[in-house]
Amino acid sequence: MVGISALASVASAEIITVDLAGIASMDQWLDPDNVVMSLDIGENVNVTNISWSNVEGTTEGGYADSWGLHMQFAVYNSDFQGGIFSFFPFDGLGTAGGPWGPSDNSLNVSTIHANADGLFYLEFFDGFDNGVGADAFYTAGTLVITTDGVAVPAPATLALLGIAGIATRRRRS
Repeated sequence: MVGISALASVASAEIITVDLAGIASMDQWLDPDNVVMSLDIGENVNVTNISWSNVEGTTEGGYADSWGLHMQFAVYNSDFQGGIFSFFPFDGLGTAGGPWGPSDNSLNVSTIHANADGLFYLEFFDGFDNGVGADAFYTAGTLVITTDGVAVPAPATLALLGIAGIATRRRRS
């Protein structure tokens, strides 16, 4: 197994893009009413960058007393390890009702890793639950998650494994 890992090559970075328009900011983190996307990005893959552009939010259709800083998202693996981020950490401070944005940012991250199941979760939530229904909505914006790719055995590695399998079979005969 160690030999396989040492001879593996890494595929190019994968980029996942999410259109935020229309996504609701509902309740606190891990509430079943929140919008959660399941992303199968590959076993033991790392998130390397999270960026967003032109993100805008409003409470129109939600709670007028909701604040923009509460519109948050989390990226985490199946063990709930990851990070929580805010699109409007200062723009929405004490500004109930919105609108908020546009917000742009890019964060280099290295501590968010997929487990053996290869799953990541992207959850949109509100840092303060104002009641039943959506607290606010995203009206525009794009979220981009970049990973370091998937460990893939190189063709030469597969050939060596095949030869090793044949050699092992001959010795047993």
